[in-house]
Amino acid sequence: MQLAGKTHWSFTTRTIIYWIATAIVLLETTVGAYWDLAQLPFVQQVFVTLGYPSYLLYIIGAWKIAAVLVLILPKLGRQKEWAYCGIFLVYITAAYSHIATHDTASAVGPIIFATLSLVSWATRPESRKWLIPDAASSTTTVFKVIYWTVTVITAMVMISGGLADVVLATGPENGMRQMGYPDFFTQLLGIYKTLGGLAILLPNKRFRIIKEWAYAGIIFDLTGASVSHAFVGNHMHIIWPWMFVVTTAVSWRLGAFRK
Repeated sequence: MQLAGKTHWSFTTRTIIYWIATAIVLLETTVGAYWDLAQLPFVQQVFVTLGYPSYLLYIIGAWKIAAVLVLILPKLGRQKEWAYCGIFLVYITAAYSHIATHDTASAVGPIIFATLSLVSWATRPESRKWLIPDAASSTTTVFKVIYWTVTVITAMVMISGGLADVVLATGPENGMRQMGYPDFFTQLLGIYKTLGGLAILLPNKRFRIIKEWAYAGIIFDLTGASVSHAFVGNHMHIIWPWMFVVTTAVSWRLGAFRK
């Protein structure tokens, strides 16, 4: 009886923590999405101070709305992994941006919300988790060739591009500057890309959640790059990221059938 009571208490406490953390994150993200999409003057001023282009507010605002809807709706466990990944990246990047511009005090808020998003993820109930199915490894040569071809291509693009961003190589640096992004963001993005590229090469059995977050981050990066090129009128580079969105999507989809 004592054990049962303790288990019930733990379940109840976990549920309360989940809903408190989730409610705070959803409220902040919803309000933030409105502020971003409405391009409120004080929000624009923050972006100018940090060195970001104002059009990025539209991209982030749209992502936030999608994440909020996915987290509110029941089930959708796999999609919720993407939502949590996106929210965490937005807040941790915001915190880093304030620190990089020597405004450490302003980084506290984003760090708190990034932490709460992880708390929400860690305490989410079973009904809102991604119930990973038992996948049988395919023995067909064609399957393996296609999977590893698109996966290695995607990984190499992310790793090589990420390392170039980290060291501010001439090409990526100028490209990011042309789109209005500050150098510190280019370097942080390079770290994200490198880690994401390495992560999708990991085996599914032990690292499926990490790989899911990596795939989500890669898709966010590539689609964000395409939209950024569109906003600055660099139409020649709009299609290029989508080529790798396709390779990433194929790798992600085929990876679901591998152990």
